[in-house]
Amino acid sequence: METQELSEDLIGDRPLSNPSKDRLGHAGFAEKLAESLCQMPLSASLTIGLYGSWGSGKTTLVNFLEYYLQEQTQGKTLSVMHFNPWLFSGAQDLTQQFFEQLLQQLETRSKTSKDLREKIYNFAESLGDASFPLASGSKVFANLFKPPLDVNELKAEIETGLKEQQKPILVIIDDIDRLAPQETAQLFRVIAAVANFPKLIYLLLLDREVVINGLTQILHIPGQAYLEKIIQVPLTMPICDRDSLRQLLQENLDFIFAEESAEIKQDWNQVLRESIAYFLKNPRDIGRLASTLRITYTFVQAQVNPVDFVALEALRLFCLPIYDLIRRHPDAFLKPSPYNLDRQFYETSLDTIPRSQQEPTQKLLVYLFPKLKGLWQSPLTRHANEPGIGLGDREAFSRYFQLAAPRTEKGMAAPCPPGITEQSKPDKATN
Repeated sequence: METQELSEDLIGDRPLSNPSKDRLGHAGFAEKLAESLCQMPLSASLTIGLYGSWGSGKTTLVNFLEYYLQEQTQGKTLSVMHFNPWLFSGAQDLTQQFFEQLLQQLETRSKTSKDLREKIYNFAESLGDASFPLASGSKVFANLFKPPLDVNELKAEIETGLKEQQKPILVIIDDIDRLAPQETAQLFRVIAAVANFPKLIYLLLLDREVVINGLTQILHIPGQAYLEKIIQVPLTMPICDRDSLRQLLQENLDFIFAEESAEIKQDWNQVLRESIAYFLKNPRDIGRLASTLRITYTFVQAQVNPVDFVALEALRLFCLPIYDLIRRHPDAFLKPSPYNLDRQFYETSLDTIPRSQQEPTQKLLVYLFPKLKGLWQSPLTRHANEPGIGLGDREAFSRYFQLAAPRTEKGMAAPCPPGITEQSKPDKATN
């Protein structure tokens, strides 16, 4: 049951909440971070940045962090506030929403004085973005004659008021890298203004490069330097171990391989280990491939070699230039073919994908298409040799592309690609 729930979370791209389901080493990181936060001085102010690419598991790690904070403190020494600016992106003012949620959190924890609430409202409005509803028309009239605020004095008074609060607040801000550049700059302006308020610890979840590029674009200054001024403790998501990702994918593709022969399983294990595992960077990649195959494999089941089909789908998701090359130029990969091999053509094609994927892709192509054995060596050996269903079999080739668009407008194979020399011109196109 637990494996099934984990699979559903992964395929649904849902973050995990219980560390007992952790398969990628995030729980240990979260537990140590929770211990560190619990040992912080009660009056501390701190801004922590948790850097990780999209899909790397930042939200899952923070869920684990909350689990351990609750376990270690029972909510007695630290409370948690979530602020997701993406939910208000383009619709409501981020500054106003942030301060409204902060005041809500303060009210929930302990009775906040009316004076402190008004000071926080005034400070938010001094940032130039927020506008809060006032209590009465008389107050609006009175504000017309109120002298200009001394922002530094106001800030000092708020700091004094916050020190009297019972316990610090951990403010978790997620999905920052989903904001438009203008909204990213607005959010960081707010964070910079309140970063040193006592008893407030900020944990910012973001893709560092995305945010830096957005800040640079809007502020016209180096975004990295700006980010470093705000974030005092930069942390990086733990790197997902390739073997752990491979095992996780293997479990999630059990619906394909569980009932297959020992030879098919042997082929799958080596293809996964030597090639496909190098395409997987994070749990989201596994979820994408597994959920895609749950749909596409049903169209071709029993018509194709399952290892070949999974390998081709992996190329489609993670190495699209190579997939398109195979789809558009079958004669460059199939036997018999009217074209000679040209090493430069194939190697130039590999240059269209990241260097880290080139060798695994090369191995996979040799495994899928025996014609290419004259070009490269590959440790992959095919054990299941059922004729007529492999991707490298001309009569089976089109089955693997049932869900793909036609190779050209008329559905015919594309012309011979540059670099492939013609042995003999056939009477008609060979597909």
